[in-house]
Amino acid sequence: MKILALDIATTTGYSSSSGESGTFNCSFKKGESGSIRLLRFRNKVTELLDLIKPDIVAYERSAGRNTHSIKTQSEMIGVLTLMLEDRNIHYASYSPSEVKKFFTGKGNASKEYMIKTAKKKYPEIEIIDDNHSDALAILELAQSDLL
Repeated sequence: MKILALDIATTTGYSSSSGESGTFNCSFKKGESGSIRLLRFRNKVTELLDLIKPDIVAYERSAGRNTHSIKTQSEMIGVLTLMLEDRNIHYASYSPSEVKKFFTGKGNASKEYMIKTAKKKYPEIEIIDDNHSDALAILELAQSDLL
């Protein structure tokens, strides 16, 4: 069973059970509509779905206090779930604290600690940033939870 894991944000982290991992940026430039972010996200996720052909997509749910970030993530999750429903791909979501607790043993682990843990667990992978490390953690949790 193939799993694609996503840490959804303006810079989205991804990791798959078939070995692909990294990040992609969905920012919009000055003068562009905010919806451009959603189009960029949709286009990149389409590429990943076509490449990986996952049976399940796992992602981290929105959380935090920054209402702008939560709004952006919620919009992106809406785009993702519509895409997955259209393709009949199953999906699972996890809270940030679930992901952190599973990966590090601490439900309140910092971004830095998540990166440090990812580097230790995956020395063969160049960890790009916290989005990348979170995607690796989500994948590991999904594999444990769903397989």
